Amino acid sequence: MSTQSIAVRSTREGRVGPDRLTEALQERIRDVIVTLVEGELTETLAALPYQRTDGRRGYRHGSEPRTITTGLGATTVELPRGRLRQDGRWGEGQSTLLPRYERRARAVDEAVLGPI
Repeated sequence: MSTQSIAVRSTREGRVGPDRLTEALQERIRDVIVTLVEGELTETLAALPYQRTDGRRGYRHGSEPRTITTGLGATTVELPRGRLRQDGRWGEGQSTLLPRYERRARAVDEAVLGPI
């Protein structure tokens, strides 16, 4: 974001106050992203948190913060991590919803770069 756009945004917020609707929507987006990634991890590991099963394929392994830019702006989420056993080796589980280095939603990329 450019310095000029930050100044315009802060001036606008100073006149009319913060946009409470956008803030509420960003909170909901954060919750939805975490819920989707948690569900994906549960499916990948074949077990709920703290559940002991014979078919378990790995373990939860903390979380990491990541800033993701969506159509409503940037939001920071705590994404769960998982250790996954594949082919007799342990490795980091990779999300298909949010690949490792992806920091923007595809819609944002298309708006900035054009159709991909």
